[in-house]
Amino acid sequence: MMSAAKSFAKKKFGYQRSKNLTMTGQKLHFWKAILSSTARKMKPTEKIVKRAVTLDIDFKGAKTLNKCQVRKQMTAARQDLWKLQKNATQEQVDWLEKNARNIARAEGELNWKKNE
Repeated sequence: MMSAAKSFAKKKFGYQRSKNLTMTGQKLHFWKAILSSTARKMKPTEKIVKRAVTLDIDFKGAKTLNKCQVRKQMTAARQDLWKLQKNATQEQVDWLEKNARNIARAEGELNWKKNE
């Protein structure tokens, strides 16, 4: 019974993620894909190119890196992700509070600063 209630609550309210955490995870996946294509000596796919554009990563520069350099970039991206994951809960709370203030301001609530 509790399992059904939990799954319903998750579907109803969703899971809020911070944009920074999501973007950092996508950067790690980008560097993993570049490493895979570099190791196999294959041309990067169109999906990798689109992800580079979305993440504002210089694709031409990333394409010319060798395996060792790509691994360094991937390690740096993983470290960034770990740092953000440590503070993820606080960032989510801050993001939700900011959204609540913006909604209150948009609705014309006079005391929208009361949540600060």
